[in-house]
Amino acid sequence: MQEIIARKLATGLLFGEGIRWSGHAIVLSDMLGRRVVQVDPIVGTVTTLVEIENQPNGLIALPNGDLIINSMFDRKLLLLSEGKISEYCDLSTLATGYLGDIVDDGHGGYYVDDVGARVLHGEKPAPGRLIYVSADRRAKVVKDQLAFANGVVISPDGRRLYLAETMISAIKVYAIGSQGALGEGKIFADFTGTSRIDGLTMDGDEGVWACLLDSDRVVRVAQDGRRTHAVVIPGGEPVTCTIGGADGRQLFVAAIEALAGKNIFEEMMAKRVRANVWTAEIPFAKGNARP
Repeated sequence: MQEIIARKLATGLLFGEGIRWSGHAIVLSDMLGRRVVQVDPIVGTVTTLVEIENQPNGLIALPNGDLIINSMFDRKLLLLSEGKISEYCDLSTLATGYLGDIVDDGHGGYYVDDVGARVLHGEKPAPGRLIYVSADRRAKVVKDQLAFANGVVISPDGRRLYLAETMISAIKVYAIGSQGALGEGKIFADFTGTSRIDGLTMDGDEGVWACLLDSDRVVRVAQDGRRTHAVVIPGGEPVTCTIGGADGRQLFVAAIEALAGKNIFEEMMAKRVRANVWTAEIPFAKGNARP
């Protein structure tokens, strides 16, 4: 497996989530900082775009510059357009935990994961679900009994969805059917005994890049199951990643500073975590995968 050492690009975050390439800059949620920020991809300047009281998580960067934002605690999708926030879709009757990651299906619909329990409010982990929001903003549960649904990405042809289940350290792949329906999940990659998996992204060769939360690396899994490359984050634990940059060959990663075996939920509740944004040049272009 080829290793690539990342360089630190930006500092000053508490906990980065939902990192995306917006076409000219990086956008992500500083989840515990309760804000969505933009990061300059060259010098790393961090600019606050909007504050989100109920903690932002997953993001979608729309072609026109707008953002769809997962609001965790009130379980709503928000729309940031021209500096103003409005409600896009209320998922509070379907989700029992927090809204986590989000991916668009290329047809105006979104898959949103619900982690299942309000772990930052002291609840014990519980099975979560994947929710589909159609283009007309109707929502339904398409998968349940998920072990902390997390990173999610869709293949360039729009036919397959890859979902990380953090608590079983696995990535599953699902065939996408009509109206957001998903087929039976199959194990695509199993990291049992290695690390819990958090955020995902996909390159143009359909390699899935997985953030390994209990380690210092983001690992690429090819379609044949081989683990071909690893981007190493010195002193950090990667949470979320995306591919972008001017040439489409930069991996951007938000990583918390290593916790040295401490309980991540306890450290998050006490706001003792700190996060940075890292970047590395990779030998794969972004392609048409989502996100």
